[in-house]
Amino acid sequence: YTMRLCSTAISFSEYKKKIEFEHKFIKNLKSEILKKVKIRLSAGVGLYGGEVNYEKMAWGNHDPNLKLESRLFPIKKSIQDSRIVICTSIHSTLFLECISSDIPCFLFVDYDKNCISKECQTDLNNLRKIGILQENPEKFSNFINKYLNNIEFWWNSKKVRYEVNKFREKYCSIENKPIIKLSKVLKQNFKPETHNI
Repeated sequence: YTMRLCSTAISFSEYKKKIEFEHKFIKNLKSEILKKVKIRLSAGVGLYGGEVNYEKMAWGNHDPNLKLESRLFPIKKSIQDSRIVICTSIHSTLFLECISSDIPCFLFVDYDKNCISKECQTDLNNLRKIGILQENPEKFSNFINKYLNNIEFWWNSKKVRYEVNKFREKYCSIENKPIIKLSKVLKQNFKPETHNI
């Protein structure tokens, strides 16, 4: 049983469902692409007992030859060694970091639309139209099979650039001099609000 309450915690049954959804995508990839797939385990080490082993076992049941990567492996190195990044969580910080760093990335999720504001749903819909947000495993594998060899050309196409830049501007905080900006914020004279009774 899940023993903590946070937005990223999922139960063992949800892990199984998530992995089955993701495996539908993986099994339809071309064999030369499949050989290069690396799955970074979503379960952290020490969060609560058994979830890392459960996730490894669940992936192993689908295909024991898949390359699994521990969360202990540095994420920066993992991204540098990758051609594309596929995030499988709608609230992924990694997705925003990839968008900010202009790294070809995708959101591959089956998510509850009710938990997203209408404004954000519109923005996600725009990402869906250009292929960055993917919800159908078979369609996504066809997309990757078609575009992976020319992913930079696709990523830099006019309509993808337009939507990525618009999304980045709205959701990603990009600061050329973050230390100076933080320093200014910390030096501000914050005055407590006064209320009349």
